[in-house]
Amino acid sequence: MALDILNKFTTHLKNTLVRAINLSIRLKHPKVLPLHLLMSLAEQSGSVANEILTQHTITAEVLQPWIEQLDWPKNQRGFNLPQLSPEAIRVLEHAAVVAFEHQHKYIGTEHLLLSLVELPDHHLEQVYTNKKVNLTQLRKQTLNVLKSTSRFPDLTALFQEELTEVEQLKQTERTSATPALDFFSTNLTDTTIQKTIDPVVGRGEEIDRLIHILSRRTKNNPVLLGEPGVGKTAIVEGLAKRILERQVPSVLLDKKIYRLDLGLVVAGTMYRGEFEARFKQIIEELKDNLNIILFIDEIHTIIGAGGTGGSAMDAANILKPGLARGEIRCIGATTLQEYQKHIESDAALERRFQPIIVEEPSLTDAINVLKGVKSNYEAFHHVAISDEAIEAAVKLSVRYIQDKFLPDKAIDLIDEAAARFRVRRPNNPLDDALHDLRTNLKTTQQKKLALVKEERFEEAITYKKKETDLKTQLQQLEQRATQSEAKQLGTLQAEDIATVIARITKVPVQELLAPEKKQLLQLKELLNEHVVGQDEATATV
Repeated sequence: MALDILNKFTTHLKNTLVRAINLSIRLKHPKVLPLHLLMSLAEQSGSVANEILTQHTITAEVLQPWIEQLDWPKNQRGFNLPQLSPEAIRVLEHAAVVAFEHQHKYIGTEHLLLSLVELPDHHLEQVYTNKKVNLTQLRKQTLNVLKSTSRFPDLTALFQEELTEVEQLKQTERTSATPALDFFSTNLTDTTIQKTIDPVVGRGEEIDRLIHILSRRTKNNPVLLGEPGVGKTAIVEGLAKRILERQVPSVLLDKKIYRLDLGLVVAGTMYRGEFEARFKQIIEELKDNLNIILFIDEIHTIIGAGGTGGSAMDAANILKPGLARGEIRCIGATTLQEYQKHIESDAALERRFQPIIVEEPSLTDAINVLKGVKSNYEAFHHVAISDEAIEAAVKLSVRYIQDKFLPDKAIDLIDEAAARFRVRRPNNPLDDALHDLRTNLKTTQQKKLALVKEERFEEAITYKKKETDLKTQLQQLEQRATQSEAKQLGTLQAEDIATVIARITKVPVQELLAPEKKQLLQLKELLNEHVVGQDEATATV
């Protein structure tokens, strides 16, 4: 077994190997067998393998009698340092191959456990049989854990010469230098992604400040602080657009901004150590690719993220060393309250970030923002949006929606009002034909695959031709449907915005649209309806 592989062992796996050797020394066993490794896994508290073994009632207490029953010739017993048996070496090497096949950079206890299940020697077979271990279920459960973190290739070619030709062929298929980032985040500087992002209007000053902080030698990690909906994420997206268009200083040219989905990193991590392995892989990729800037929205959620059982290894503690040494650059975004509550309370983390306050835009700025993004909503909803509708959305949202902030709440009104136009559209007569065609295509593809599995290739070719024809028909029909839906349904007016506000606030539409002067002239009558016997006071008001 190559010694370089040992450098890829996780701390838990290294401790497992040391414990297995110590166990052999204590019992004066001349060799370390796979059974010693299994016993050590059962004792490695907090590891992924230990969690799985416990669920299958394979504990150190259960294995202890089997270890003590191991019989060695007297001439082999002694006080020399025990050696790994050929079976144990084979199991450890197979654990490395398991890690490679699942595209993991690290080799952990979960890889060793699967290896012990797939390559049992006669000692392990006796244990499994005697204790009625459901090996199928044990293997399935371990594979599920491995697959939950196998979306990205991690294991380097340290031991590639030991792999089969098939396994080496798999290696050539992997081209991405940042597979974990590719899976758990979104590249905001990607041309395709930028096409789906609304233009950024009126935030030039904040974007410039972002550039200045990122260009610093130290403390070059900005954090955007502002109320929800004021446009913190949009500012980062605006910077990404500038980078893509090469309208930034040379220090930021060719940089990339990746927005991390922390929820996706946490998702599916059932056992301790899984989140830590994922997040560390992301950090390693950032260290190896200095042109990438990490963006974490709601950055306060890194405090405690992934930590279990009182473990201090949450996302924040994994991130801190890289920030402290300047090995990675990060942009954060959160509210001022959350920043004060979570980030400022951690002095070591707070020192790494430079705050940028993002204020709510003025009415004029908010109107300009909506005018800048209205083309996207017109294209999506197939309606024209008038300037009066935009002004009404801003002014009415300020007056009647107090729990949200501009420009987000005004954009929400435009979106919902435009959606009312869309849902009133009668169903496209081509919808039923599209549904039937898609169903037919899916059935054809399933039949083709079934025939290939049965090695009935001539029949499969017939279905392949049918599949091609159906795809062509579907493409043509989708184009016709798109052209049919592209016709504008009308123009969005201030009355449509008022209707949406009326539904939300239960205030009559007529009162919402009435001029302020007219409302004030009617104030006396309105007060008299609710206040009795105070005519003089209401007149004074």
